[in-house]
Amino acid sequence: MAAVSKYPVVKTAVVGPSLVVVPGVLPVAGTRQDTSKATDIKIAPFANGYDIDLSSDGDFKTINGMDTALVMSVLCERRLAEDEEPINVKRGGWLGNAYNDKQNFEIGSKAWMFYGSKLTQSTMNGIKDKSLSGIQWLLDDNYAIDTSAEVSRSGDKTGTIDIKITRPEGDVSLTSVSLWNSTPDT
Repeated sequence: MAAVSKYPVVKTAVVGPSLVVVPGVLPVAGTRQDTSKATDIKIAPFANGYDIDLSSDGDFKTINGMDTALVMSVLCERRLAEDEEPINVKRGGWLGNAYNDKQNFEIGSKAWMFYGSKLTQSTMNGIKDKSLSGIQWLLDDNYAIDTSAEVSRSGDKTGTIDIKITRPEGDVSLTSVSLWNSTPDT
């Protein structure tokens, strides 16, 4: 039997990948959002990726902040356009986007296009650009006033992307996302 969360389901437009919207704190066009009240479902890294973190009673663990939204914004697959990949089944895409009710918005980035690539400077630059486009919603929806990212190598075939978010209230947060293993470039 599946665990049932004690938190009510609130039907809203998609705000971000996993951001649990506090009623009354919905984005208003042209206004800056107070992200100090943002609560996110906690995910935990494990050997092959990330998974939702559950408490001992089976409920979702939560965190104050947007760490999970950032990880999903970078690592979930945004579907490629037809001009980027003519073969439909190779365009990728995250299943959760099929249930998205916000027009012209997909959760994730196109950083997945670099899976298995040699981790050269050119690849790291591409991952950075695609990741920044994946977190653009934070600026568009006024959850951040500035974003930046840096990709670095960890050994010969893995990398990390460090995402810096400046929130409207002035707080700066740094989230590190471990990237997949790639083909060694040696």
